[in-house]
Amino acid sequence: MRRSALALVVALAASAGAQESDLLARQLAAVVRDPRLPLPQRVEAARTLGRLGPRAAAAVPDLTQQLDRLRGTELEALQEAVIDALGQVGSPARASLPTIARAAGRSIDLDLAIKRAKVTILAATDSQDVAALTKQLGDADPSFRL
Repeated sequence: MRRSALALVVALAASAGAQESDLLARQLAAVVRDPRLPLPQRVEAARTLGRLGPRAAAAVPDLTQQLDRLRGTELEALQEAVIDALGQVGSPARASLPTIARAAGRSIDLDLAIKRAKVTILAATDSQDVAALTKQLGDADPSFRL
């Protein structure tokens, strides 16, 4: 895909509703998974999912499964793009952390991507948890407070 086409896809996803974002995320994940497609196209689809951030949550199971299938430094650029995308999705990708961790030790570039992804996923989760707890503590109903 060309850059301008990808920019359009990201812009459309930003204005789309939840169902449209889910559909787009699944379609891009299908591109990532398809071994018949050229590697650069698959890598760019993964990067586009990353740019969608949490709106790409529907693609997390497919991306996790794809990462789990790849071994060693096989298609390293794709592995790195998938790991980065999972990190950019944030807390919806928390279930992928064990798979991401299993990819450690394959190469320095993948290890750096893993570190970035873990920090981003866990930070997103922590900030959402803190916000929810803060709201709960401020509730007028004492039964909702800790």
